[in-house]
Amino acid sequence: MTDIWDFLERERAELADFLETLTPEEWEVQSLCSEWKVRDVAGHLCAIGEFRQRWWTFGLALPPGRLVGRLSKSGFRFERFAAEDGRTRGAEPPTAIIAALRELVPRREHPPGMPTVAPLVDILVHNLDIRRPLLKPRPMPAESFALCAPLFTRIGFGSLYFRSRNRIAGLRIVADDVGWSTGDGPEVRGSAEAILLTLANRPVGPNELTGEGADQLRNRLRGSSKLISDD
Repeated sequence: MTDIWDFLERERAELADFLETLTPEEWEVQSLCSEWKVRDVAGHLCAIGEFRQRWWTFGLALPPGRLVGRLSKSGFRFERFAAEDGRTRGAEPPTAIIAALRELVPRREHPPGMPTVAPLVDILVHNLDIRRPLLKPRPMPAESFALCAPLFTRIGFGSLYFRSRNRIAGLRIVADDVGWSTGDGPEVRGSAEAILLTLANRPVGPNELTGEGADQLRNRLRGSSKLISDD
């Protein structure tokens, strides 16, 4: 039986090690998340460190009183609230963020009502949010990808942001470098990284998706800003 927690531990440790290598300037680079710099994404990934079953609401670890207060300040708009939460956590010194992430390595908790694999999905996608703008890729961990990708296709994980099930409906999606595929219809091929980014509604280069259904999938992405140059 696959132990999701072992993969999560590896991802957290690997990301903490990678963050240790960044310069002060790289911590300030804009991530793939429009509201967050690299430091804010890293800070967001430490949120589960405040986990308490009765406090976890909408994927954010906050006591009920603080939740209502901060939602009120954001005009009860969840996306604005989540963005501000990430910026608040990202304002900590890089050394503190890295230390908090390392403390999480052995933790085995996930938000109530969400699949056990959810924290692994979160860190796998956010790792790309950090690495891509820095032009510092890594090989996609095939086993972690195989655990995470089906969550987007079966239950529409994070549908508030991703809406991945609708995007890939009627298409066959193939991650050709890890031997993973899903769906039926015109084929869309790409690397596991490009496929995961697409499922998570992140930008991909115009030549990263190929196949008969590639143009159709591109047209379903939310706006032309979701496509970036391969240059």
